[in-house]
Amino acid sequence: WMIAAQENIDTALEFTPANAVGSGGTYNTPALTLYANRNATFAGTVDAQGFRTTSGSTDYSLLSRNSANTAVYIQQAGTGNIVDFRYGSQAAGQGTSAMIIKDTGEVAIGANFTGYDGQILAVNSGTADTVLYGQSSDANCFASFRDNSSTANIEYGAIGNAHVFRKDTTESMRIDSSGRLSLGPDAQDI
Repeated sequence: WMIAAQENIDTALEFTPANAVGSGGTYNTPALTLYANRNATFAGTVDAQGFRTTSGSTDYSLLSRNSANTAVYIQQAGTGNIVDFRYGSQAAGQGTSAMIIKDTGEVAIGANFTGYDGQILAVNSGTADTVLYGQSSDANCFASFRDNSSTANIEYGAIGNAHVFRKDTTESMRIDSSGRLSLGPDAQDI
C-alpha cells in the first residue's frame, strides 16, 4: 500500500494498493481518497453496519447512479418493514411515519396509519378530504380495476367535467357536469 498526501489530487490523502501501480511506479488508482473538505471517495464497495449523518447536519444524502441498471436496492431479509419514511425527528424509529413499505409489499401512505394489513395500497389523508388525486396531461384520466376472473378492464375516470364508467375503452355510463345520466356506448340520456 502507498499512503500519500497530494500524490494525484491536490489537498487529498490517498490510500492506494500496490497492485494499482501505474507505469513509472505511480500509484494512480487510489482505493480511498480523503479530501481536505472532509469528503471521501471509495473506489470499490463499502460494507458497513449502518449509515448515519450527524444530528446537526443540514446537508442532504444522495444515492446516485448513471446507468441503465437499478440505482438502489433496499432489501429486508427478515420480517420487519422494508422502508419507513419518517419526518419530525433525526433519531431512528422516531417522528411521524409518512410512508411504510412492509415486507409483504403492502404500502401505507399517511401519518399514524393503522388497519391496513392485507391491503396492497392504503392511504390515510388525515383531516384532508381528498385522499387520492390523479391528473392526466391529455383529455382523459382513468383508474382501471380487474380481478383474477376479469376479461376486461373496468375503469372509472373523467373526460372533461364528466364522470365516466367504461369497460376497457367502451363507455358504459356517464354523469355529465350538469348531473345528467347517460347509459350505454351510444350515451342515451335517462
